[in-house]
Order: sequence, then structure tokens, then C-alpha cells
Amino acid sequence: MNRFDSNSAESGPEKQTVQTLSLYLLFALTGVGLVLPGTLLPFLVRGSDLHDAGSGGLFLLFFIGTTAGAFCARGRLGRMLLLSTAAVAVPISVLTKLHGVAISGAVLLSGFGLGLMMTAVTLLRSRQVPDRRATELTRLNLVWAIGAACAPFLLLRSTAQLGVAATLQAYAVAVLLCGTPAALSLWHEHVPLEGQWAAWRQLRSIKTVSAIALPLTTGIEAGVGAWLVTYALRDRVTYGMIVTAGTALWAGLLLSRVVFSVRWLRLGQGRYTAAAFAALLVCGLLMLLWAGSAGMLIAGAFCCGFGVGPIYPELLARSLAGSEAGNAAFLLAGLGSALLPFLIGQVSQAAHSLRAGLFVPLAGAAVLLVGLLCARESAVANTTG
Repeated sequence: MNRFDSNSAESGPEKQTVQTLSLYLLFALTGVGLVLPGTLLPFLVRGSDLHDAGSGGLFLLFFIGTTAGAFCARGRLGRMLLLSTAAVAVPISVLTKLHGVAISGAVLLSGFGLGLMMTAVTLLRSRQVPDRRATELTRLNLVWAIGAACAPFLLLRSTAQLGVAATLQAYAVAVLLCGTPAALSLWHEHVPLEGQWAAWRQLRSIKTVSAIALPLTTGIEAGVGAWLVTYALRDRVTYGMIVTAGTALWAGLLLSRVVFSVRWLRLGQGRYTAAAFAALLVCGLLMLLWAGSAGMLIAGAFCCGFGVGPIYPELLARSLAGSEAGNAAFLLAGLGSALLPFLIGQVSQAAHSLRAGLFVPLAGAAVLLVGLLCARESAVANTTG
């Protein structure tokens, strides 16, 4: 019996329930944290000379941080959670007071903290319920989606009432209040440190279609989430519609994960089911690109969220079922999250049109759809749920 199993066996059911609830709450806050940069970007850059390429560079740093955090998630879970709590709360609380290189450092550090936090919690829950891994990871991502779906409304309303600085500080306090007790309650839980070639071994165990689909799925999700509020603002829709469009994206993702987290609601599985969700994602992106009204913009955002929602947790569960060593699946996911928002900014700056930038996730969604249709076996088959 490994150390993790021993500690788990000694924990009573009541303690396990409290730990699970605390982890779910913390994971919901990471959903808010991942949505925060894209939601507040227009307010953070207001009055500065930061253009789309520069904003894309900040997104690149942020998601490089999350990828590095995911890769470093090994060792004592309590220490990781305490470190990640500080890494998220401290830079975010002072972000509006920083300038130049300091802003880039704060963005990178907060991304590292979120990546470390999400990966540590995901690996812990994956090991606690190995017989229900796919269902549990979908449920965990559902909790994340709840935080993400609530984030645009909460963040934009708070910014309108209190200002950007107070909103960021309130989020930092919430992370401290949730992360510190969770870290102390899980101080002795352990995520084993694998050998130096573990990441390469896991990468080789991931099927080709999953290795392509993982970064595309997370990249599209991150890219659309990062730029949607800015895109809506440039379309000159009303403030209420901006809030609704941002919420619609994550509400669609939330709803699709509700369907896939409850066994008796789960849709039939297989590559054609996955391809159907990818096709819906393509339709949603087309609606965003050619939105002639605020209603179409909101509908397109919802379709994007609903289409992309169930794909990532199922891909992740399949990858972790093969091997958890090295966190290679998280590395692939982080690669997409880092590159696509950055590429959107670069294309937008070059073409002087954010609409042109959104062709980047559309191209990625088309490749994802073709890959899922051509796969010999389902990339998202639930073998453990």
C-alpha cells in the first residue's frame, strides 16, 4: 500500500466528505481565475497603449504559467496547495499597481499557481476514485465550469460597482480563505515524484488523436474565453449583452458537463458523438464570426461552450487511465491553452481585426472535427466511468 492509500484509509468518511467539498470549492475558484484575464482585459488595458498582440502576449505568459504549474505538480499535496494559493492571491491582489515587466511577472506567477492548483486536485481525485475516474473528472470539471459560468457576471458587476482593483483583491481573499484550510487538511497527502523520463513514457502512451485533440480542445476553450468580452465590446453591444455573452459561453460548457457528469443522463459514446460536439463547436464559431445581432453572438457563444465542454475531461480521463506519470496530458493541454489565445492576438493585430483572429480557433475546431471523424476508435470513449 502506498502512502496515499494509507492516509486515505485512515481518513473517516466524514473527513473525506469535508475534503472533497473543500477541493470542489477551490476548483470552482480556479474556474473564476481562468476566466478572469479575458473578462477584465478591456478594463486592465484601458488607458494603456497595449494592443492586441501585446494582450495576446500576456495570455501566452498566463498559460505558459499554468502549463509549468501543471508539470510541477508533484510531492506533498498540502504544500503544493499552500504554494499555489500564495502564487495566485499575491500577484492578483496587486496587479493594478504594477507596470511594465512587473505585470508580465505577476501574470506568469498567477498562471503558475492556478496550473499547480488544478493539476494537484485533479491527480488527487483521479487516484481517490480510480474505478469512476472518467465520471469523477467530468464532475470535477463541472464544478470548474460552475465557477467559470458565474465569473463574467460576478467580475463585471463587481468591476462596475467597486472598480478593477477591489474586484481583484476580493478574488485574492476568496482564494486565500479557501486554499489555506484545504492545504492544511490535506497536508500529508502525497503525489509521487516520477522519474525523469516519466513524461516521455506517458506521452508515448497517449493515442495520436488524443495528443492532437487535447491541445486543440483546451486552446479553443481558452482562446474564445480570452477574447470574447473584448470582441463583444468592439461590436458595440450593450453592457448587459456583454455580460450575457460571456456567461453564455461558460453556461453552455457547464450544461454539457452536467449531462456528462450524471450517469443516467450520459449520451451515447463513440467517435461520432464526440464529432457531433465538435461540429456544434464549429457552428458556434461561425455564428460568432458572422453575428449580425447580439442574439446571434450570445447563441454562438453558448454553442461554443456546449460543444467544447465534454471533450476535454473525457480525453483527460482516457490519458490518465493509461498512465499518470509525468503529467504529460496536462502539458499537452497547457500547450494549446498558451498558443491559441496568443495566435488570435497576433492575427488580430496583423489584420487589424479581432474577427480575423477568431479564424484561428475556427481552423482548430475544423481540424478537431476531422480528427475525431477519422479516428479508428473513439478518443473520448469512457472506459472507466
